[in-house]
Amino acid sequence: MATMLELPASRPATAAPDASGPSPLLDRLNRLFASVRRDVRTARAYDDLMRLDDRTLRDLGVHRTELASITHHGQGDPTRRQR
Repeated sequence: MATMLELPASRPATAAPDASGPSPLLDRLNRLFASVRRDVRTARAYDDLMRLDDRTLRDLGVHRTELASITHHGQGDPTRRQR
C-alpha cells in the first residue's frame, strides 16, 4: 500500500533584505577571508624571495634579513634602511 507524501504549501515571499548593506556577520566573514588571503599572499611572496640567491637579492637592493619586513610592510617601510 503506497502512501502519498504531502508537501507543505509554499510560503509567501518574505520582504527583501535591507538594502543598507551586508549583515554584520557577513561583513566580519568578508574581513576574515580578506585577512587570510592577504596572509597567504604575504607568505608566498616571502617564500619566493627566500628562493632567490644572495646575488639576485643584492641586485634588487635587498638583504635576506629584510625579507620578512619587506613582504609584510612593503618597500615603503620607514624603518627599512635605504641603500
